[in-house]
Amino acid sequence: MADLELEILWRGLKCYQCSSTKDWDECEDIQIEVKCDEEEDQCFKVFFKGKKGHIQSETYSKGCTTNEKCKQFNEEWCKMKEFSPGVNCEVTWCTGDKCNAAALPIVSAIILIACACLAFLY
Repeated sequence: MADLELEILWRGLKCYQCSSTKDWDECEDIQIEVKCDEEEDQCFKVFFKGKKGHIQSETYSKGCTTNEKCKQFNEEWCKMKEFSPGVNCEVTWCTGDKCNAAALPIVSAIILIACACLAFLY
């Protein structure tokens, strides 16, 4: 694992980037490969559905991030679904070139749950 992290730091992480308000298929149709900024060590995928006032919105997004930003998003936005009916949020993040390629896999959901549990401990 340490070798992978060193390699990513040396040459930079690559992730898929896209955003859609329709669905994952549209996002993946327009996705591009990007080289992440030096401090960004994670790829992410986010689905968020919620209401702002009377307007319902959905967002499907992929890109580069940091572990801390993913945890912050999860805590600030995804926990809203516990208190707000109609809010749905799924966020996954991973380390490795283009690891955010596919639709939200089961393994990533397991990682998400583990990370969410860790967030509660700290």
